[in-house]
Amino acid sequence: MILAAVILWTLVALMVSVGIWGVFIEPNRLEVAELRVPIPRLPQSLAGLKVAHLSDWHLSGRGSTRAVAERACQQIMSRAPDLSCLTGDLVTQVVQMPEAIPLLNSLQAPLGVYLVLGNHDCNATMEDMLYGHEPQDCAEDTWRTELSSGPVALLDNEARRAECGDARIVVAGVGDVTAGRDDLPRTMSVAPAGDLHILLSHSPDILDEPEVEWADLVLCGHTHGGQLVLPGYGSVWAPVWRLRHRASGLWRMNGTLAFITRGVGSGFRMRINCQPEVAMLELHPGTAEDVPETPQVSRGEVGA
Repeated sequence: MILAAVILWTLVALMVSVGIWGVFIEPNRLEVAELRVPIPRLPQSLAGLKVAHLSDWHLSGRGSTRAVAERACQQIMSRAPDLSCLTGDLVTQVVQMPEAIPLLNSLQAPLGVYLVLGNHDCNATMEDMLYGHEPQDCAEDTWRTELSSGPVALLDNEARRAECGDARIVVAGVGDVTAGRDDLPRTMSVAPAGDLHILLSHSPDILDEPEVEWADLVLCGHTHGGQLVLPGYGSVWAPVWRLRHRASGLWRMNGTLAFITRGVGSGFRMRINCQPEVAMLELHPGTAEDVPETPQVSRGEVGA
């Protein structure tokens, strides 16, 4: 009887400790992931190009979420990226978008700062998608006008080209697939040719579209890394329609490289074995054979 009580209270104490860690401690333990990324057709003149990747700030009016996002921007700026990319969900509700503008304006990079919007930036929450509600318009003039006067280029199914010496870098951004705002064929049709092609998408579900073969590197967010990651198993769940294990990290698919970040914040504030992160990717010419390969999945299929 005494032994059973000891075991019970030990389990209760353990669960409480894990809960406290997951809610109050780990979400504040921001990590800077620095990766060397091999790009097969990268010209030698772009070797060592530094690309910063931030995603999923989930600003919500709480000081804690803003503090982590501010640290994320500071960490990126201290590393002097050549190019910075943001893959959406800056806020939890679109009415909070003005809170994100000063942080966006703090980001500078000689080859540009590029942004795509996520489902929360359009108020397309999981509940909206499950019940078929129409998301609010992403293009609210009150913040879009202010954004257009800053250093960030908002890519909504469009592309921009930056010159780096004799090399041309093309950054394309597609609308969020989970909010039904993606038009990848149109995006590819307006994208100019370049020596390096980077595609930004909030959700990694875009990776199953054949047009992604255009990209040398795809950057995504949305998953938060799964938030709860079990050793030896991986993420228990991730907000993607297919392939739960494709929740974070660098992957190769049909020759196309994709990096999926764990992001800075989350809608539900809990992380276990899944620290928030910003990424600094250093690109070099090389083969991608050492990068884990993940299968392509057709629309309608569900992966493990």
